[in-house]
Amino acid sequence: MVVPAGARRVCPVCAEPPGDVAAGPFPCPSCGWLLRSRLRLGPPGPAAAAAFGERLSSAQRAYDLRAAAMAGVSTRLARGQGDEPPQALDAAARDTVAVDDLGRRLRDTEAHSRLMLLDIRLDGLTLWSAPPGAARLDPVWSAGWREVCPELPGHHEKRLFQLAGGVGDTPVRRAEWRRSCGAALDALAPRAEDPLILVLPPAGWRLLQTMAAVARDRLHPAAEVPAVGDAEALHRFAVAVRARIPRPEGYDVLLGRYDPAARTVRPHRQRLFAPEVVAAPREAEVTVYGAGDAVVLPVLRSGAALDDPAAGVTTVVLKLAPGERAVVTARQAGPGHVELTHPATVDDPPAWADLAGDLDALGDGDRRTPLDVALTVELGEPATARGVVAARLDHARRLVEQLTAAVPEPGRLRLGVVGYTDHQPANGSVQTTSAPLGAPAAAAGTLAGLRAATAHNDLCAPLEDALSVAGAMTWRPTSRKLLIVLAGRPPHPGTQRHYLPRCPAHLDPADAAATLPAGISVLTVLTGPALDPVTPPGRAGRDWADEVWPRLSARMPIMSEQGGHDLVDEFLTAAPDRRRLRLALTEALPSQPHPGGSPP
Repeated sequence: MVVPAGARRVCPVCAEPPGDVAAGPFPCPSCGWLLRSRLRLGPPGPAAAAAFGERLSSAQRAYDLRAAAMAGVSTRLARGQGDEPPQALDAAARDTVAVDDLGRRLRDTEAHSRLMLLDIRLDGLTLWSAPPGAARLDPVWSAGWREVCPELPGHHEKRLFQLAGGVGDTPVRRAEWRRSCGAALDALAPRAEDPLILVLPPAGWRLLQTMAAVARDRLHPAAEVPAVGDAEALHRFAVAVRARIPRPEGYDVLLGRYDPAARTVRPHRQRLFAPEVVAAPREAEVTVYGAGDAVVLPVLRSGAALDDPAAGVTTVVLKLAPGERAVVTARQAGPGHVELTHPATVDDPPAWADLAGDLDALGDGDRRTPLDVALTVELGEPATARGVVAARLDHARRLVEQLTAAVPEPGRLRLGVVGYTDHQPANGSVQTTSAPLGAPAAAAGTLAGLRAATAHNDLCAPLEDALSVAGAMTWRPTSRKLLIVLAGRPPHPGTQRHYLPRCPAHLDPADAAATLPAGISVLTVLTGPALDPVTPPGRAGRDWADEVWPRLSARMPIMSEQGGHDLVDEFLTAAPDRRRLRLALTEALPSQPHPGGSPP
């Protein structure tokens, strides 16, 4: 059960209203006096009442002594004593104002051009303006505490005692003080401009701290600082803060502009808002055109380098068809705050810091991930499996056609080929025919020239040599990488095994695979006669194959040509394409239609 605050209007010690009082023992939130204790049976006796009165008097005396010590004035306990001026400022707080930190917090405000300070002092409330270059602060609004709240005593020392939280014989009603604080702030609010710094009162002055709390709720200051000192010290403080705040900033949008001479799209900055003081929100419109499935429209600080991750203010992504026209509304509510709105925007746009490192791809070319694919083709043909190499080469050509059809964009797909024969019995040499990663047509031409050769070993083939050649190719760092192994036999082991000769060149399959680039996918398609598990050599060959293929690829080998095509399709569609964003264009490309309207 909640007892309304009116049941006990104020605390008898500090005169503060306790708010809603819950059932059971309840201490005053301000001073800790127990407003309600445990229930006792019957009325208190004379002794209990006297003891309670003594405890209350002691608590009131201690509370007022604290206020009297701060104000240096008489209390109901020591009238007429003390005539020293109060200590207005906390020297430690004054000397440790974090000017550098405050400058950083006011970076995106107009403090470089206008700065206001609301100073809560012992003698009253003052709203100061700090004009740039002025020799002193300019008082915009000021009132003494008696003007703010007529309930305060007219006597200077008694007024200080009340401001320090003292109660005395005739305390200021706290509700009336809060109402008076709100009225004073409402009167000065029309003259208070952003950014506003709230200069807090000295610590421990209860009524002044209440004024600070009301000002915080009513005016929403940009920053708060401890008591700084007199008007001259406050002016020096304002100058130091302003010196750490940058000048006004302008803002640009980054678009793609077509260069007909180079037949390419280049990043282009276009002014959005000029560098100036923003007294009120301002708006602008930007006309853009689609360049793919989605386009990105970043807003950057004028003058900042394009590759600076901190240059971005905001970024939106628009779902526009190629050539589609859109008019985007930009609104600047204040420094560092720019919003772009359009019905075609999508959720979760990337931050500029994630885009700044890939400017060339943002402006030109297709934004989809490049692909580097190499094929190794075993050319050794056992005497018992005539025609198997021709079928393998035909499969390789169809894989090239599949890849070329799936990735038609020029330059995005590069293909490489390595054809390899068996080790020659005479000298252990291996003949490899290769085409480096490059145009798909070159790889197709190399495949067309490959022919079957005699297989000299039924159990293994020099795939390790082919892997070394593929690993030495030039793979693009940003590409997705795929190696397709078309074979009938596993590679030679690195050491001699029963029935399995080691590689004459002393190549270990694991070492050869380690030369492949990081992140590469290896797909193995096996075609050819199966080994006979009944014979000892067949069992040895099968055991070795079961051991080595998992070392080379996370996938087990596929035993059919159709399975190879399916694996390639799966590779092409497995990962979402995160590089398809391009800059919105200043105008539609010459070959694009204009579904959203005519170009300007």
